[in-house]
Amino acid sequence: RVLFRSPLPTRTPYRFATPFRKRGSIPRLDVVHAQTPFMTGLLAWSHAHRLDVPLVFTYHTRLVDYHHYLPLNPSVSKSFLVWVSRTFSNMADRVVVPAAPIKSLLESYGVSTPIDVVPTDVRMRTASRDAGLRVRAALGIPPSHRVLLNVGRDRKSTRLNSSHVALSRMPSS
Repeated sequence: RVLFRSPLPTRTPYRFATPFRKRGSIPRLDVVHAQTPFMTGLLAWSHAHRLDVPLVFTYHTRLVDYHHYLPLNPSVSKSFLVWVSRTFSNMADRVVVPAAPIKSLLESYGVSTPIDVVPTDVRMRTASRDAGLRVRAALGIPPSHRVLLNVGRDRKSTRLNSSHVALSRMPSS
């Protein structure tokens, strides 16, 4: 197996790597899932197309919110990212989104592929205070201490530090 590494077409130290396999050596799959319309998403589409299986695309990031990473005029980069979102979504057999507003957004872009809303939010009303106290006790966290829970990536773009600063400025309960 040969591993191919290539620089990404952005200003980043990361590199794209993929194993090249002989034709026909990809295992039989029932479905292929993509979480990005970019390099690995196109690879997923290629495998799904070659294997004649459905491609399911999870659209969980509003790409236009990241237009500033592209070295283009903001209106051009936003238009490009809308085009990417629409085109790749329409290449998929099914699109999954985390909320109805994202579904509406993709539909406004011209996505015609069926879109399913699968919420990924935490339902705070279903979490009991007793459960929180049990977790605190198990971890040795006093009830008077604040807890910040981040379920996601710790990246500059998620602004986790901003959440921490905001939490530190909140009055104690």
